[in-house]
Amino acid sequence: VGYLELLRFATALDWLLICIGVIAACGCGACMPLVLVLFAGSIESAGQASNGAFDQDELTRQAVLLVVVGVALWFGTGIYMGATDIAKVRMMACYKKEYVKSIIRQDLSWFDTNNPSELAPGIGAAMSTIEDGLGNKVMQLFENSGTGLGCLGIAFYYNPWVSFVVVATFPVVMGAAGLMNHVQQNSTKNIQAAYAEAGGRANEALSSMRTIACFSLEERTAKLYESGLKRAEVAAVWAAVLGGFALSVFMASMNLMFGAGLLFGGLLLAEEHRSTSFEYSTVTESGEVANYCAVDCGNPYSQYDLVPSTFNVSCVDATYEGRDNFVAYRMTCASASLVSDTPELLDLFGASSASEFESTVEGLGSTTECSWPWIASSVLLALLSVQTGAQQLGLIGQNISPIVKARQAAVKVLRTIERMPTIDAFSTEGNTLTQVRGEIEVKDVYFAYPSAPDVQVCNGYSLHVPAGQVVALCGQSGSGKSTIINLVERFYDPHRGAVHFDGVDVRT
Repeated sequence: VGYLELLRFATALDWLLICIGVIAACGCGACMPLVLVLFAGSIESAGQASNGAFDQDELTRQAVLLVVVGVALWFGTGIYMGATDIAKVRMMACYKKEYVKSIIRQDLSWFDTNNPSELAPGIGAAMSTIEDGLGNKVMQLFENSGTGLGCLGIAFYYNPWVSFVVVATFPVVMGAAGLMNHVQQNSTKNIQAAYAEAGGRANEALSSMRTIACFSLEERTAKLYESGLKRAEVAAVWAAVLGGFALSVFMASMNLMFGAGLLFGGLLLAEEHRSTSFEYSTVTESGEVANYCAVDCGNPYSQYDLVPSTFNVSCVDATYEGRDNFVAYRMTCASASLVSDTPELLDLFGASSASEFESTVEGLGSTTECSWPWIASSVLLALLSVQTGAQQLGLIGQNISPIVKARQAAVKVLRTIERMPTIDAFSTEGNTLTQVRGEIEVKDVYFAYPSAPDVQVCNGYSLHVPAGQVVALCGQSGSGKSTIINLVERFYDPHRGAVHFDGVDVRT
């Protein structure tokens, strides 16, 4: 059945609660992308401390915002879980009431084709499955969708190139998620069928314990029950094996995704830094050229290897404290941007203001601002966002699974609820005799039981019993003795012919 059909017992209040739950769940899903943005900003702010720059006010502001988002997520989760649970409980009460009422009102022909011993376990399993399909797991679908789409949007906004590379690994993730969804759908169906059969055997055995003991059928009955459990066990084992394999592939794909993005992002950052690299030097007011040199340790970009500036002497020819292995200190757009924002570093590099430093850098053919997507925080944010988004979108299959199972379980339940039997025990229509004499007449009746439609029990059967007369029906087994009583009591209706009581057709 369709999902809207699954909500057929929802009232106006239930729909209101569901809408509130959907809005709250989507809001909760949007909280995670905000957390990632704030987290990346916090990492960038804290990382500046290693270079002598640390903005405590900015880091405090981001920490406060993280707390606010966390509190909002807490409230939102409580709202959507509470609203969904209330609506679910109200709808399930209607489901159980209507289902039991419908079973009670069915005629005997329905029970001939539906094993009564399987009704109790079947009702419990079906109602539990439908309840899962109406519960919080459905709202988690909206929450995970909001998180996944929001994270992907953040990733492509901050660094589309890295995001495209990481998204290229999505087929592996979605394939594993699809496999898990397929395993869950088919295994649940097989397991429920096996358990229903085994439960029916158990109920039948318990209700006929004396007969089983009388004919020494205990061992045979136990084997029949075990065969049903064995099928359920095999289905469950295969579900666990395939589900575990799919889950392992799904989790491994996360590392593949992160590794691919980290490698590509690192290469892009390195290329950006190389393209903006320059040897830093300044000209003093007296006209001397101040060269900034670093100890030649293989990294001319490290501020920790800087030595006092040399004037009018190249770094190759410079000496300091008996050492002469120096190279020209090089800056990139990233390190220049850090110096421009830090007063202590401006003084170190001989600039009285940020504007003066920026002019010097531009004169050396570079810039203090890296191209927008080529900063470390944007690469990190893109990686975390795509990975988180992929995980949440991969979980959608698990969120959809209870809905699919509920739709499957609701088919039989709703079919039973919608079935209006020809012989309706709850109907108040029909004739009511003012006086009963007791005359019974069966006229040319043809009848076969629904469970064996090819076996004609009554084939043009006729019988007249006058009022007050005692009649005994005799015959071999299967000749129709009990069938006539069932037709007179109107447990069944004849296919052809009629049964009259005091001259009145019992169907009227």
